[in-house]
Amino acid sequence: MPDHGDHESTDDPLHVLRHSTAHLLAAAVTELYPEAKYAIGPAIENPPGFYYDFDFGRPIAESDLPAIESRMRRLAQADLPFVHETLPREQAIEEFRKRGQDYKLELIADKVEGDGVSVYRTGDFLDLCLGPHVR
Repeated sequence: MPDHGDHESTDDPLHVLRHSTAHLLAAAVTELYPEAKYAIGPAIENPPGFYYDFDFGRPIAESDLPAIESRMRRLAQADLPFVHETLPREQAIEEFRKRGQDYKLELIADKVEGDGVSVYRTGDFLDLCLGPHVR
């Protein structure tokens, strides 16, 4: 995931919305289940939608979905901005280490080239990301 100071090139507003919704999903899950580790969460085209890979010791059950959906709605209603930052590599590593996000540390080690690490913050949630997101 090299950071060239620009963002994933897409003009499709639906793709951008799905991408942002994936971040809200991860933010909601990590608020409800602080032990959750998150890996990747892209918008996808076939089938259309989005997903996020989580690891927190058990599968997400159907009974978990109402709470996750409710938290996502609250986050969306809070109208939190998606704030882009390029962090120095060591600062990004420290941020994800403090959060216990081992998969993000692996992604930085394996995919990020150079010293700049592109992240987005939404409230307390932080993710590796090139964007773009809804405004």
